Amino acid sequence: MQDEPGILARCTGIMAGRGYNIDSLVVSKTEVEGLSRMTLTLKGERKQMIQAQKQLEDLVWAVVDLTDSKVVEREILLAKVSLLGPEIVVKSGSFHTPRSPLKARKEQVVMETTSDELYYELTIEANKKLAYLKELVSLCDAKIVNVGAEAAIVEICAKSERVDQFIKLLEPFGIFESARSGRMVMSSIAKMSFFEDGSKDDEFFEEEDQDMSNLPPS
Repeated sequence: MQDEPGILARCTGIMAGRGYNIDSLVVSKTEVEGLSRMTLTLKGERKQMIQAQKQLEDLVWAVVDLTDSKVVEREILLAKVSLLGPEIVVKSGSFHTPRSPLKARKEQVVMETTSDELYYELTIEANKKLAYLKELVSLCDAKIVNVGAEAAIVEICAKSERVDQFIKLLEPFGIFESARSGRMVMSSIAKMSFFEDGSKDDEFFEEEDQDMSNLPPS
């Protein structure tokens, strides 16, 4: 789509007005100035997907359906997890550790972080949890991007299914908050046409010395 105000709102408005379920939506700039890329993940029947594509084509410059294409898919997750464990609630100002996400919740122990002895005990506990977290992120090809006294922030870039599994592995630590980028998808084929007609596709790529920077409208 062209990078102009209101275009995203119009696209999502069409999806909402027609009752399409948007699973994820990612918008970012591209290598071409003035052109943005929107990746929509929709759930529904094939007939509905075709109708959604046709309706979007009236608003944006080009729509490419990658449902049956060979693609590379990635999603980024940032998650802040507790280093004290979900079974402990530490009160220190406005800070509270999260409750256990498990159905069978453990009995929580409320502690005031005022005494030096308790501070050292919590520090040792945090170091143990941090060691476990380091091993987990190493096995899952993730990484720790920030470490604090009570919490750490981890990052993973993988397929959406692997991100879901990684979140489940983090739940025993206690998750304060998490943010996901949504699916980013790119075709693995070097030549990808913006035309529906195969004959137009062949003519487009048979032209020699095609300047790809001329693709977006001037």
